[in-house]
Amino acid sequence: PALEQLFLNLLLNAAQALDEGGRVEVTVARYRDGVSISVRDTGRGIPLENIERIFEPFYSTRPEGTGLGLAIAQRIATAHGGELEIVSTPGAGTTVRLRLPEEDDARSEYRVHPLLRGAGVCSARAARAPRRSAG
Repeated sequence: PALEQLFLNLLLNAAQALDEGGRVEVTVARYRDGVSISVRDTGRGIPLENIERIFEPFYSTRPEGTGLGLAIAQRIATAHGGELEIVSTPGAGTTVRLRLPEEDDARSEYRVHPLLRGAGVCSARAARAPRRSAG
């Protein structure tokens, strides 16, 4: 459940950054002793003055944001021996890369999920949200 929350937070942040027709791409790749999952969006990007604060609890640039999504994601990643890295270009999008170690120790509480053991890419295109009637 914790890793599901982490991925949900990353995907929601990426989706909220998109304009109509934008894309979110998820890439999973193995490295020497773990797995790397990247969530890349073609959204607005994060201004340089905000990038250092995005993992702070309750920091948000969106009026309706709680500022907890990335703070929670970072804590979950750290609890699993992983790390989050963010690369963003204002006006061009953001990539959040999660690196998780693979544990072979049977006593470990964490193992790379079998679905993440391979490598792959999936993507989704943002569509205009349906308009609600004002009635």
